[in-house]
Order: sequence, then C-alpha cells, then structure tokens
Amino acid sequence: MLAVRSPQSVVRRVSVLKVSKLAFFSLFLLFYPELDAVEPATDSGLKKVLILDFKNVERDPNYQYLETSITDAIRDMLKEKFAYKDSNREEVLKFAESNMLFPEEFHTQSVAFQMGLLLKQDVVINGAFTIKKGQIVTEVKIFDIGKKKILKKFEVKGPASAELFTSVAKIAERIAEEAKAILPNKDEWQRTGASEDMGVVKLNQVALAGGFSVVPLPTAYSGTLDTTTTLRPSDFASSFAFSLGYSRNEIFKKIFAYGNVGYQGGKKSFAVANNTQTINGSLAFYSLKIGIGYEIPLFQKFYLSPFLGGGYYLGNIVLDYSNLPTKPIAADGSEINEHKITVSAPIVSGGLKIGFQLNSTMRIEAASEYVNLFYSGNVAGFVFIGGGIAFKM
Repeated sequence: MLAVRSPQSVVRRVSVLKVSKLAFFSLFLLFYPELDAVEPATDSGLKKVLILDFKNVERDPNYQYLETSITDAIRDMLKEKFAYKDSNREEVLKFAESNMLFPEEFHTQSVAFQMGLLLKQDVVINGAFTIKKGQIVTEVKIFDIGKKKILKKFEVKGPASAELFTSVAKIAERIAEEAKAILPNKDEWQRTGASEDMGVVKLNQVALAGGFSVVPLPTAYSGTLDTTTTLRPSDFASSFAFSLGYSRNEIFKKIFAYGNVGYQGGKKSFAVANNTQTINGSLAFYSLKIGIGYEIPLFQKFYLSPFLGGGYYLGNIVLDYSNLPTKPIAADGSEINEHKITVSAPIVSGGLKIGFQLNSTMRIEAASEYVNLFYSGNVAGFVFIGGGIAFKM
C-alpha cells in the first residue's frame, strides 16, 4: 500500500534538514580555524567576489523578476567600477544544488558564509527585498569570508512605481559606494599595467635563470697540481650556470613544487708540479633538481620565496696538458695530453628568491642558492647568485 505523507510531515522534515545543515556548518567553523585566513585565490591579488541572487522574500509574483534585475544591476555596476574576480552564476547555482544549499535561502547569513567558504571566495554580497507601502525596501549584507564577519549591513529604499528601475540603480550605486573600501578601482588597477585577465588563476610557471658561483665550499684549490691532488667542482670559483625550470603554484595554499634542468660551466688556470707553465682546466656539468617552496607576498607586487630541493649532478672536469713541455706520464709510459675527471653526485640545495610581478604573466626574480654535492667520500658546495625571468600560464 502506498504511504502518503501529510504536508505537515514534509514541512517537519525540511525543518529538520535545515537545522541539521546549520549545526553541521557550526561544527565546520569550530574545527577548521585555519579558514580564518582564507587567501585570495588569484595570483594577482584580485579578490574573488560572489554575488548571490537577491531574494523576493514575500514571493510576490508581480515583483519576482526583480530578483534577476537587482542582481544583474549590482554585478554590472561593480564590473564597471572595480577590478575583481567574479563568479559564474550558473556554476554557483549548480554547486548550491549539489550541496543542498537552497537558492531561496541565498539571502541568509548562514548560506552566505557556507557558499563563501566552500567556493573559497573573499567577499560575498547577498540581500533580499520587500514591497511595503509603495516602496521597495532592500536589505544588503557584505561579508568578509576570511574574517568570517559582516563588513556592512544596510537598507536601501526607493519607490516601487514607474520609477522602480531608478530604485534598482540606486541599490547598485549604494553597494558600489560601500565596495570602495574593499575592492580596487578598475581604472587605477589597469593603470598599474594590470589587465582583466589578472583575475584568472595561473598555476603554471616557466622560468629561465642564470648566475655565477661566488662562494665555493671548501675554498677553491689554488695550489700546484700533482698526482695526489683531488679537484672538486667547487674549485672553479666563478663558474656560470643557466637553468630552465617549471613550477606548479598553489599545490597547497602558497606552497609550490618546482623542477629544473641546468648547465654549469667554468674555466680556470692551474699550476702543475715540475712545470713553470700553467694549464687550462674546464668544468661542464648538467643538473636535474626538484623541490618545494613557499611564496610570501610582501608589499605591492613584491614577493619572497624560500625553497628547498634535491637532485643530481653529472659532468666532467677536463685538464689540458698539451701546452706543457714536460707532460704527466701514464701507467703505460705514454704522455698525457688531457685528463678527464667524471663526477656524478646527488645534491641538496636551498635558497631564497625575491621577485616582482610585472603583469599578469611576467615576473622578474633575483635569487641566492646553496648547492651541496656528495660524491666519492667528498663533499663540495657553492653559493650561486643570479636572477631570471618567469612566465605564468
């Protein structure tokens, strides 16, 4: 037999569902305090703003169309005056439906916070309107999601008559006036060299860098070469290096992962035992590194990034004896014109980058990095100073 529930039982079930949802949200805020510091989800510093549909709380069918009209007027006004990252309305509605957040509750404080937190927004704007004695009365709330507080709460009143659309424009203008305190002016933002695509999150970055080793550890060898001398890569004190790297930003908050391939080269003259002339030595190394780092915003467009990684070095040190009148003798009695030392070693590296965001795509960076090699019972290291250019995609 088919059971038919009474309307009262349905209402009770919906009420229980709403209460349960509110209780879950309260626990969610209690046990996840790190949400206090929700950071902008855009790489440019643009805030993400969610504008929820303004609701006709009395559901008067004569004014139902105003839900869309008011919301669109607010969105158009803010887009005209401010630089920010807007949310796609259709995607927001689908997200709300899949998470049992009802559109008819978009004007409530609890749903505004839930939507803001779950969608990682910085600012949420919502509201509702009623028609009273020939006037449209609109209540507006602006939320700071990171701080979990209401920034502004106010009412806007206007005639609900032939001048209704003037009243709608008045609502949008008042919200735009309040938004000046939290959103950057669009014209001023663009004058800094920014563009509207700066609101697009760019998580991939390719970088080209170069530099020189300035501090070898241990101190670079400066004595006379003989059969007992062991040369290290760090003995080439002023070697140069180039690298091509890729990084994936925001793998977790401001943490990024990186990898790069590099080349290190250098030349140096060495004195040789039993000879008055010096010989030329050359260094050629290839490297592969991976690691993680953390990007720290400083002021304006500057940022600081400590990083730590590891990898592998592979290359050769070549000593050219061809110009010596008395050349070293090999075990078979022949003269040695060239001696090649192959070095392969795991490495540990770490350093610090400081950068400046030129625009939404391009960055310039300066860096200092220490690289330590472990090979054949020996340890060698050097400090690199350099810089480069990076492109975000």
